[in-house]
Order: sequence, then C-alpha cells, then structure tokens
Amino acid sequence: MLKLLSFCFIFFISACTVLPEIKELPPQTESVKSFKVENNGQQSLLVIQFYENKWRWIQTDPLGSPLARVILTPNGWQNDGFVMPNQQAKLLFSAVANVLNPNEQPFQLDSRWRLEINSPEFFITLPDGSQWKIRELQE
Repeated sequence: MLKLLSFCFIFFISACTVLPEIKELPPQTESVKSFKVENNGQQSLLVIQFYENKWRWIQTDPLGSPLARVILTPNGWQNDGFVMPNQQAKLLFSAVANVLNPNEQPFQLDSRWRLEINSPEFFITLPDGSQWKIRELQE
C-alpha cells in the first residue's frame, strides 16, 4: 500500500507543469492588445496591458467574469487581485508572450510546447495537451 501511495504521489508531482522562467520583458510599441481565445469550444477575451516593467493579463468569459488576472514582471508571474490562481492561464500567457515577440522571446519553451502561427490567428498546444486558438481583435 505504501508503494502504491508513493507511486501516486510521484506521478502527480511529475504531472504538474512548471512555469517557464522569464528571460526578459521586451519593450512593446502598443499599450493594449486584445484577443479572442478558444479552447474546446469555450470562448474568452484576453486583454494585455503593457507598462514599462510589467504586463497585465486579464482573461474573462463572454459575460465579463474574470478567469485569470495576473501581472508579468521581470521577476515572473504575480497574481493580480482576488481572482483564484490559474496555472493553465499562466502557461497559455507564456506561450502568447513568445508568439507576440518572435525576435526577443521572453520565455525559453521546451519541445513540449507547440506554437503555430497562421496570421491573423495562432494555435498553441501546451505541455498538458490543451489546445488553444488565439485571434487578435482589431481596435
């Protein structure tokens, strides 16, 4: 029984995906970008606000309820407000940050990440196997 519990514990620990470490925050030319996000038929809105040393990420459902709200700084991800921590959103946002900055990618992503750019949209497969379709919204 102890061996089984040990195996289950190790399996669950190894199944957790670790967030990639940030290398740098490249400067941005725009102050805000908005995206339509789709995953398994579910749609949401993602807004990124760019400041000098931080990027604020807000993901909401179609009714405006927050799904994730975090800030990316040179020190990594920080929760913003009272929204429950959303690890999968941080993974998605890390991939989006790399797609938005192909020449100065903020994160070093390994081979488990899949980023496919078909302008005006891009597709992301995260290490957990979830697949996302992202389309930038025009102002």
